[in-house]
Amino acid sequence: MVRETKKSVDWMRPKLEKIDALSKPGTVWWDDYKPLDVVMNTDMSFTWKYLGRGGAAKVKKHFCHCCTLTSENIVLPNDERCSKWCDPESQTPCYHQTFANNTNMEEYRRIHEQLGTILAQRMRPLEDICKRSCLNAKDDPRRPTEASKKSIDSIHFEFWQEDVSDEQKRMYARKVTYDLIMRDMPVPQLLLDQQNSLCDVMRMEFQYLELGEAIAACDEERANTIALINNVPCILHLENRTGIKILSTIIQRGLSNAISKVLFPTINDEGRRFDAFFASINRIANTMILGSAENPSQWECPCDKTRRELGIICLDNMKTQKFVNGIELFLDLCIVDEQERLKWKHSISKYRNAMTLLRQKMI
Repeated sequence: MVRETKKSVDWMRPKLEKIDALSKPGTVWWDDYKPLDVVMNTDMSFTWKYLGRGGAAKVKKHFCHCCTLTSENIVLPNDERCSKWCDPESQTPCYHQTFANNTNMEEYRRIHEQLGTILAQRMRPLEDICKRSCLNAKDDPRRPTEASKKSIDSIHFEFWQEDVSDEQKRMYARKVTYDLIMRDMPVPQLLLDQQNSLCDVMRMEFQYLELGEAIAACDEERANTIALINNVPCILHLENRTGIKILSTIIQRGLSNAISKVLFPTINDEGRRFDAFFASINRIANTMILGSAENPSQWECPCDKTRRELGIICLDNMKTQKFVNGIELFLDLCIVDEQERLKWKHSISKYRNAMTLLRQKMI
């Protein structure tokens, strides 16, 4: 046995691939024995190392090994709500992603080739256009931000605002006109029409590049690895890490409220509010979740009083389950706004139902 590192996983990869080969249809591995059913149950760390894909969000570009979402778009809702998982009567944003299996990747390739055929009809290659463009080609033309609305180098620049000078408008018009001509496109008379026309084609270019990047990443993943559908994440690890994240997020919200005097408003000293908040957290945990008033537990929430910060919470899976099952007690303390608290409780109930389902041997 050796420590699990990228080097040791690379050493094991060819051996695991040989085992996986025994599961292929028509494989004869011993006399007339049928192919094996090969399923790998791994924790997230091994999955990332083995697939060579995935990692911490905001650290790795393609942080998820199951889809093509990038870190920079992790908090952005989809432009259109999906029909598979979203409630048609609800208006909540949709964050669901398409699973990066072979069927879906084939559809990505089809769309990518179709867009490539359209873009190939121009005089200049797309790479040259991106380099020579006056407007920022890396700016996502599908989603305007507050910064892009104010930037003269963005396709989302709001040139009609009162604080935009005539000189800025003329400069922006020259940029838009140049980019249209460079793409062999007609130049409408009105600047707004020019901007909309250019934005449409930039969306197509951006989608083409984004799909190409996703396809390349997933092809690399599948070059020497077992199919993702057989690489099942460890549910215990998933539940533990997710539960700790939920608990930490709620306590952090409560700590912010305590420091800003939203909680414990009668205590003027910030240090005393800090102590009072964590005393309440510990009391709830020890007398209502992990123990009782007659037989309290001795757990203490990690914190740094000098920095006024929450520490790193570490729990085993059984304790994590207990905290999640009693999370409403922390919500009542930490989340002040009633509507937000109700949303949290509704979401947590759905999460607990999902975990109950995933713990089952057969789904």
